[in-house]
Amino acid sequence: MKKKERLEKAVTDSLLEGELNKGEPDKMAVERLPSKYEIRQTVKLDPIVEETTVIRTMAEEVDDRYDEYMKRSERGTPSDTNK
Repeated sequence: MKKKERLEKAVTDSLLEGELNKGEPDKMAVERLPSKYEIRQTVKLDPIVEETTVIRTMAEEVDDRYDEYMKRSERGTPSDTNK
């Protein structure tokens, strides 16, 4: 056998061993798919607003990329716990 053929056989053998030979491939493929649902929790404090407000007290922003988000958020001031 040539070196190339031996390498191809070794790669094929290593790919065929392991988890793929255990169980039904169709069922395992479905299990690996990402979930259709996303879990979200409502929180009182928005971490992006909190961090942006703190950062703005330390440094000046070069652009206004967070201004629109801060306007859309319920509040654009830091929490009382950070004072």
